[in-house]
Amino acid sequence: MRAPSLCGSSTPVSSTPAEPDPARQDPRPPRVHSYGRDAEILYLQLMIAHHRAGVAMAQALLDRCSDHPDVRGIAQTIITSQTSEIGTMQAMLYARDANR
Repeated sequence: MRAPSLCGSSTPVSSTPAEPDPARQDPRPPRVHSYGRDAEILYLQLMIAHHRAGVAMAQALLDRCSDHPDVRGIAQTIITSQTSEIGTMQAMLYARDANR
């Protein structure tokens, strides 16, 4: 099966991803019962991973595609905003002495 590409050609679709999704790779067991500071730290760590994956996807689009300015624009917006948010969340982890 082939999926339409944003760049004008069709791209083969695979049922299995070529690379694992970094946002879903957390070697720690789930902390279902985290509260307070621990819950905040876990949330921030997972959101940083999620945002990094979003930045990587948006950058991949920009690297591979030259048309559709509206899609390129949102990809650039995602890169800018989520990179800034990563910095904010890293500062929050630092304030919680969690990133050492």
